Amino acid sequence: MVNRFLVFVGVLVPFLMSAFCVFSVVYLFPGIAAEFHVSIKYLSFLVMLSFIGGALVVLFWVCLLMRMVGVLACWCQY
Repeated sequence: MVNRFLVFVGVLVPFLMSAFCVFSVVYLFPGIAAEFHVSIKYLSFLVMLSFIGGALVVLFWVCLLMRMVGVLACWCQY
């Protein structure tokens, strides 16, 4: 049987690394804003929209894949 802690760590580490990369890009905002001649406020708004868009895409794919495999949101089985 697979150790649940190791599975948890294996799933958590890539998300932590991704979050570190995404949130460290904030320190590059002044340079990026100067390069594209926009304010930091608009650049922050764009990053927020990309998070929302990414969440909607993930939600779409999860719903689509659940329908494909025949799972109708029955999470209680596991």
